[in-house]
Amino acid sequence: MTLGMDTDAQLAQHFAGMWPHLDEHTRRLVAASQVKRWNAQSNLLHSVAPKYPQAARDKQIEGAVVLEVHIDAEGRVSDAKVVGGPEELRSAALEAILQWHYSPQAMTLPATTQVTMDFKLPKDGAPAEPQFGDVLPEGKRVTLGSISVEGLTPSARDELLQRLPVHQGDALDASGMRAVLAGVRAFDEHLRVILNLSGDGSGVLRIHLAAGGSGAAPTEIRVGSNVQQAKLLAKVQPVYPTEAKVQGIEGAVVLRAIIDESGKVGHLQVLSGDPLLAAAAVDAVRQWQYQTTLLNGDPAAVVTEIRVNFTLAK
Repeated sequence: MTLGMDTDAQLAQHFAGMWPHLDEHTRRLVAASQVKRWNAQSNLLHSVAPKYPQAARDKQIEGAVVLEVHIDAEGRVSDAKVVGGPEELRSAALEAILQWHYSPQAMTLPATTQVTMDFKLPKDGAPAEPQFGDVLPEGKRVTLGSISVEGLTPSARDELLQRLPVHQGDALDASGMRAVLAGVRAFDEHLRVILNLSGDGSGVLRIHLAAGGSGAAPTEIRVGSNVQQAKLLAKVQPVYPTEAKVQGIEGAVVLRAIIDESGKVGHLQVLSGDPLLAAAAVDAVRQWQYQTTLLNGDPAAVVTEIRVNFTLAK
């Protein structure tokens, strides 16, 4: 599967036919939009490839999933929603995109853009999950611009870097990548390795602890409100407070929620909303039940925002 946004050539082809019929204001908006989308892709620090759903593989489903992505001031994807694509592939795309991280120094944030994830079935019985040979084909060489190690103590990080068969500035090929994987797994089986390639022939190697590893591995993740809403299994409607009805108070209450590994709502914090409505929203949301969120296959607690709307009957 391939990840990315439309190339300049594809965008030009898409808009070439309609361009003569657009007014000047619309042309400027279109041009600005496409520049923003392309810059967002080039400023990506690291991405996580989606896992091909088994049900989609069984049904031989391929295709592109288009997502609208919100990037916060720190460069992290704070929320995302699917714009289009096969139903069977959407959840995998959403789970992956929420782990992407953009450079806050290289782009104006917060920002909203679109990302396209292309899912292609493997041929000739090849494994469905992406291998490093797919990212770095035989015969291709890249120069390592940097190597980062996260989640280890300074002494453990230094020891791992000394054991690696490559160092910053070295040329890396497919066999070298396999040697890196073997060395990292031998050092600690809980470590993950990600190689990000850029258009200038360089690469960034990122090594970090997966969930469940020893050390500072994350057990709580942030999930966008649109994504978490899709995981809602049971919802209790709030009781409209009598005093709020008498005063004609309407509006939304926004809550910050921590949902535990079993999908139950734990801690709730009121971020905004009328005080007369907030208590009713909290009482209702505490009874909601969500589908368990998995991080690298393990149940994880999530932090999200929940919006509860109160509207009086007309």
